[in-house]
Amino acid sequence: MGTLKTVCKGWGVARALGICALLPLGLAGCAVNPIEGPTTGAVSHQASQQKFELFRIDPFVVDAARYNPVPYFVRALGGNRRSQMPVLGPGDVIDVQIWESSDTGLLTKGRGTSTALTGLSLDSAGYVFIPYAGRVRLGGKSVERARAYIQKRLEREVLRPQVTLTLKSNQRLQVSVTGVVNKSGQYPLSLGDGSGTLIQMIAVAGGPKKPAYRTQVSVIRNGRVGRINLGDLFSRPGNDVNLMPGDKVVLADKPKTYGLLGAVKKKGQYEFSKAGFYLIDALSQGGGLDDLRADAVGVFLFRYERPAVVNAIRERLGKPPLVTNTRVPVVYQLNMHEPTSLFFAKKFQMQDEDTIFVSNAPLHEVDKTLQVASKAIFLARTGLLLATP
Repeated sequence: MGTLKTVCKGWGVARALGICALLPLGLAGCAVNPIEGPTTGAVSHQASQQKFELFRIDPFVVDAARYNPVPYFVRALGGNRRSQMPVLGPGDVIDVQIWESSDTGLLTKGRGTSTALTGLSLDSAGYVFIPYAGRVRLGGKSVERARAYIQKRLEREVLRPQVTLTLKSNQRLQVSVTGVVNKSGQYPLSLGDGSGTLIQMIAVAGGPKKPAYRTQVSVIRNGRVGRINLGDLFSRPGNDVNLMPGDKVVLADKPKTYGLLGAVKKKGQYEFSKAGFYLIDALSQGGGLDDLRADAVGVFLFRYERPAVVNAIRERLGKPPLVTNTRVPVVYQLNMHEPTSLFFAKKFQMQDEDTIFVSNAPLHEVDKTLQVASKAIFLARTGLLLATP
């Protein structure tokens, strides 16, 4: 700054006005070189300071990072329980068929060897009236126990009776399916054994209105909520849990998204465009790398990763495991100078809310610096010309 004052002092005020005004702008331009995001070297340096995990994508990493939502979805619901046998209660409707050993029995006289009692409804206390058995309490009993109980009561009056009982309606043995389905409503589980899987109930409701890969399924059960993408539900049998009476199934249009930044042709936030969506698909949607700017070594994917995945990769690298129950910040690096990188990119599975950043090539940063410096020199020369008598 002292040199600048000396220059200005040596000239007249009017002549020195140009350079005195423009030279500081040129010098300021030299000090400012805007960079969009970290360089490849900066990512490696911060990883060495243990601010995050940096893993280079190879076949092992591709397999380790593959998304497997089964344990988390099932665990959120308290496990995949077996179907519960229906239990009779108030309001249920049953059919009872009674056989006697003689066609002249109390119930079957003149009707053959059997008689049917249809549309019997349990009252508010769980009782129902059966001829010659009286008012019997069936509430709280399974279908089989209720059948055996009626048969035992009839043995007092009827000669060697045989009984079958069929549950026709059970208001509690239902689940609701709502949201972006074609037929929202209440749907019964199997009246025989209480069975009904998640996929079966979605099918009964007419299926989703949106493609499976962009549909989120939520199961609400006794305060627990399990969420899973419908495409994952279809592709992995372990996801198809048994539903319980009272479960609520909600389908929502929630496409998976990712961010694409840096030296690519079209930056922005994008939606997954298909069920199996991989790193190569994500780069392609943005038009690929910018040939004039991109550092092919510096293709980075930022993700909060599951501890199990991180520790599997650390073990392979000879590092001690991390002790944590929370997701770990991880940067996956793809070196696209290597021909094999394209095969890795075709297999590396994208996850919801991933961010891809492609750093600028070192030569591009030098070129930007030279452009700023050239601008500063031009401004300085213009100032000198203005100051010349």
